[in-house]
Amino acid sequence: QKRKYNMGSIKVCGKELSKYKGVELFEHNMAVLPQNPQSLFVFETLRRDLEEIFVGMNKVYSKSELLSYTHTQTVDPLSTSLPKAEVSFLVDNIDDSYNPFNVNGLSKYLMERQEIKTRYGYKLEDNRIEWIKGGTFYLSEWNAAQSSKDAMFTARDLLEYMSATFYEGIYNEYGTSLHSLATQLLLRANLPLNSDGTVKWHLDDSLKYIYTVAPLPVDTLANNLQMIANAGGCVFYQDRNGTLRIEPMDTSVSDYEISLRNSYIKSDVILSKPLKQVNIATYQYFEDDKTTELYKGVLSLTGTTEVWLVYSQMAKSAGATISNGTLDSAEYFTNACKLTITAEGDVSIVIEGTVLKESKTDVIIPNGLNGETVIVDNPLIASRDRAMVIGVWMTDYLKNRMSLQSSWRSDPRLDAIDIVKNQNEFVTNNVVMTNVTYEYNGAFHGTGEGRVI
Repeated sequence: QKRKYNMGSIKVCGKELSKYKGVELFEHNMAVLPQNPQSLFVFETLRRDLEEIFVGMNKVYSKSELLSYTHTQTVDPLSTSLPKAEVSFLVDNIDDSYNPFNVNGLSKYLMERQEIKTRYGYKLEDNRIEWIKGGTFYLSEWNAAQSSKDAMFTARDLLEYMSATFYEGIYNEYGTSLHSLATQLLLRANLPLNSDGTVKWHLDDSLKYIYTVAPLPVDTLANNLQMIANAGGCVFYQDRNGTLRIEPMDTSVSDYEISLRNSYIKSDVILSKPLKQVNIATYQYFEDDKTTELYKGVLSLTGTTEVWLVYSQMAKSAGATISNGTLDSAEYFTNACKLTITAEGDVSIVIEGTVLKESKTDVIIPNGLNGETVIVDNPLIASRDRAMVIGVWMTDYLKNRMSLQSSWRSDPRLDAIDIVKNQNEFVTNNVVMTNVTYEYNGAFHGTGEGRVI
């Protein structure tokens, strides 16, 4: 007897599969996974397992469709400025995939701080590809102009998460370790975790033994971390695993070499001005003996509102008085306070307290008879001994006047703060790289700058 087979149909959320158009199938639908859970969930944490499940769109761009790509790293070995790691890339958008008016396009899948991981592949002689990590970045901006047929994307490092202002600095006459202060800032930033649940930062143990009485100033989380790194004699940067690091710079020389063999042009020499001396400001703090008005103002509030108010001066202690409202709670810090107020309309607020005064003196580290004076004003340096250590550390680096600018056939192993050999026909110098840029626009090449040490 002949069997009859009912071919039937496949439906997803009540709609036949064949009737889904474009990317519509992937909208608001996770997936149907008829697998054995034991073979699907194989990693040590659910977070890691979920990361292995791909949900969304996977778009591959060929060499002809990737119009340009730039990867930039900038790191100051003295932590007098913020580090920067960034990638930007331009892709073909002739089909208007990223046009925000295209309802079936890809722009709906983009979001601020979307994680972007990069890697570089080398084809070996046996045709295997060796992959080198490029880094982890977070989408910060994108643009697909209506008048052009391309789309530009820019992604940056974890400092994208650290632009919020920090108000909670507290003067501690017994001192607080730089490690504790940095941990407080990093926790406040609410950074994403690694796939295994660990944090995305590393603080060197040396910071546990360096103390300051100074309060963290009212500034961004990132700027406060940079001041901690400088006061600790450390370099501040993000590594290729996407980890923020504050640690002493590695002074070992890598096996990487920029030479006449792999350079497009000879390295240009830049000479800074001679260094006469480094002046390190050292802060001292003492309590005034009288009560002073720290803030006075009127705020228009509706319902229960949390407000931050910054004092006109630092305060050892403070208290708030309000009119036409109820003060539900108050937290007082050295430079500011957080008040929770319930009111309807204008509320008068007066904050009074005992002023914490500061004075500063310079510790001078001489280097030469003539030249420029470098001034370091870091409020976290609050002892003469610490100022001496930082002054000598900075002088040892800055007294080397020569920097080299290079352009070479790029090898993406090189990072900013790597120490490499730079060779010409006369001499080989050890150079600590402070800026490294990789560019692709049909060919891959690198440029960079570093200081001879």
